[in-house]
Amino acid sequence: MSVKKRKPKHVIVLGAGASASSGYPVAEQLRKEWLASGKVLLQKATDQILMANETERQKRVNATGDLFREWYQVHERSMELFRSGGFGTIDEFCYHARRSKPDDVQKLKAVLRFALGVHNPEAHFHKSDYYNFIQKLFLTERLSALRDDTVVLSFNYDPYLEWLLERAVRVRLAEIDGDRGAHISTIGRVTSGFFGGSAGLRGLSAHDGFCILKLHGIIAWPAEPDDARLEASPMVGFNDVFTERPEVRAARLMGTRGRSIAPMIFPWELFDDKGHLVPETEFPVQEPDNVPWGGGLYLRGGARTNADPSIYEIFQTIWKRAREEMRSADRISF
Repeated sequence: MSVKKRKPKHVIVLGAGASASSGYPVAEQLRKEWLASGKVLLQKATDQILMANETERQKRVNATGDLFREWYQVHERSMELFRSGGFGTIDEFCYHARRSKPDDVQKLKAVLRFALGVHNPEAHFHKSDYYNFIQKLFLTERLSALRDDTVVLSFNYDPYLEWLLERAVRVRLAEIDGDRGAHISTIGRVTSGFFGGSAGLRGLSAHDGFCILKLHGIIAWPAEPDDARLEASPMVGFNDVFTERPEVRAARLMGTRGRSIAPMIFPWELFDDKGHLVPETEFPVQEPDNVPWGGGLYLRGGARTNADPSIYEIFQTIWKRAREEMRSADRISF
């Protein structure tokens, strides 16, 4: 479902630089400092653990190293192709290798998820531009309500903005309005339709107020903090990359959860050469139904079931809404 015509809004487009103040590496830094080799990538992960300044740190580092070597064996060939080919970005490599090396394309997404997810910006939250930014997204006359004259289009894979805003919405609704259950459609709009199943995605398509549109997707799935399906679901979630200890964060990014399908795409995976949506059967990000949940339902990423919208439907809705907002915008900022 979609509204007939979007009311004009201020469309804010965020590129990689928007996440730089949160400590996330941008494209050139990713290539040179994180993805140069497996040894460098392991050192970066180790640095994140040592920053924690906890007891038995070296034991935690050693355990991470053992797990990393096992994980890296699966991804080594893909990383070596990227590095040896002298590509400037993962996007560039994946575009050229999309037909001849489709498996390597998906494995490099897992590497990218690890490189971004092992870093926790909360360690230096005061440096992030996002903290000031989210304050401007609420109505001044009602601090628990999001303004309806603004839309954010983001090309970033990291979920820090979405996590901060989701948390702010939940806290403000609970503490200011006394509403302990944040509305699914609101959280769906804040998390680009990746939360809330059909109701969350419907909020993104049918509601004409504020939303965030993650055009390239996201490295981790949002879910209810106390959702019983959260732990059982085969996924990397918001809690994994923002609330866990560094060594647990690294382990989950390399373990069973880190082997799940990352909800990330490149535009050419969703559109053909003429700009038309590819059929869902040709969409390369196909997610299995891994965990039986009863009643004929199976869990997928993000604590969703096979009755919830697929990744394809989520991205289809994101891009359709983005097109509508750009066409009706009265102001665009980059």
